Amino acid sequence: MRTFLKVLAVTFVLAQWGCSGDLDNRQIDVAEEIELSMLPVLSPSGYGLNFTFQSDSNYNCKNVGYLYTLETDSVRIKIHLLGIDIPEECEPGNARAFEKLAVQHEEGYYDISLDIGEFIHNTGTLVIEPTSYEIYLSSRHGMSLPRNRMFKIPEGSIWGYVVPQNINQQVEVMSTVQNGFEPITEPVNLHEGYYGYFSITKPFGIFTEFPIYKNAQSCFIYHFTQDNIVLESAIDSLRAQLPDGTEFKVFTWQGLEL
Repeated sequence: MRTFLKVLAVTFVLAQWGCSGDLDNRQIDVAEEIELSMLPVLSPSGYGLNFTFQSDSNYNCKNVGYLYTLETDSVRIKIHLLGIDIPEECEPGNARAFEKLAVQHEEGYYDISLDIGEFIHNTGTLVIEPTSYEIYLSSRHGMSLPRNRMFKIPEGSIWGYVVPQNINQQVEVMSTVQNGFEPITEPVNLHEGYYGYFSITKPFGIFTEFPIYKNAQSCFIYHFTQDNIVLESAIDSLRAQLPDGTEFKVFTWQGLEL
């Protein structure tokens, strides 16, 4: 069994739960919903799975997260969100609390236990199949699950977005990217649905979800089977053709940003 603990200043957090007021925004408000989602772990060595948790309240810190405990074994995932974790080195700005927790990714069925604070307890099941992950919750107290199914990103997938500084050039820059990628890639025909980093909708196509949302007008996805040197060369050539100030990002199924 694997056990992880992120409980810096837990004594302080627990002491504050029973108090009125919000001395430094560390307690979890049981009236707010925490959004549970899934995000793939992509790397050259294989595919993994994160559970992600996000508050619906903003905090005065961009790198705010959760204090938690995590226990996993061959049949179980047990997560307890203890409180809000505002780090000592706070990045200025406003953001929702966000935390990624790595859980099992091998095919099978896993019992889920999700606790929030002292009083909220939820249970469910994680089902991992060859091409997808699905979460089934028996209860959702203090928690939302907008999408319970995530498809695995197929091997060979590359995706990204291109956004010009002048929005009137969107069609032009997208055409440039398509013309640059089409000779070295193949089209994809993915299931409609959520893939973690992006979603596929019919008939509009792909839009990115993480780490930033971009709409379908600026996004692309292809299947690539050649050496990465070929891909990197094509990307360098495209960047030289795009107008100054264009935001151009390319990601791969191996977790690379090119």
